Amino acid sequence: MVELAWRLYPDAALALDEAAWRRCSQLVEECTGEYYESEQLQRLPLAEEFGCLVLESIRRPGRPLGLLFSMRLDETTARVLLFLVESNLQNRGLGEQAWEEFAQLARQDGVDWVQLEVREDNLDGQRFYHRFGLEAVGCLESYYGDGGDGMLMRGPLMKQTPQIG
Repeated sequence: MVELAWRLYPDAALALDEAAWRRCSQLVEECTGEYYESEQLQRLPLAEEFGCLVLESIRRPGRPLGLLFSMRLDETTARVLLFLVESNLQNRGLGEQAWEEFAQLARQDGVDWVQLEVREDNLDGQRFYHRFGLEAVGCLESYYGDGGDGMLMRGPLMKQTPQIG
């Protein structure tokens, strides 16, 4: 099995090379259907302390397989801009690893709350975020490029809550 790890890039715009940014753009399109030029992604205002987590093969760093991009909204709130894992690597606990790493780093930097947008029809994503304490706080009509609706979710920044069976 390939060894994978989430890696923090504090100064992502400089730390990732052009090939890595092109791969980020490709990965976003493959996973979401949304297209962003690599230059657009490079200009995102990512928080240096926690805002650019990249899933990579330990043996092949620099080729993103997953992304968790976030920014600071205010002193105590982070906003997740992108969170995705290559489809053939999903359902292996990698998303939970990323979230726990993100939460730990952000909390160390004074963040207590997180908000994000998720497609209204992405029920798996909504369940994932709900496990971490996020709740739907609003509907975003025609939010996505294809006209799809989104849901605004917000909650305390915490580790996964235990499942009640």
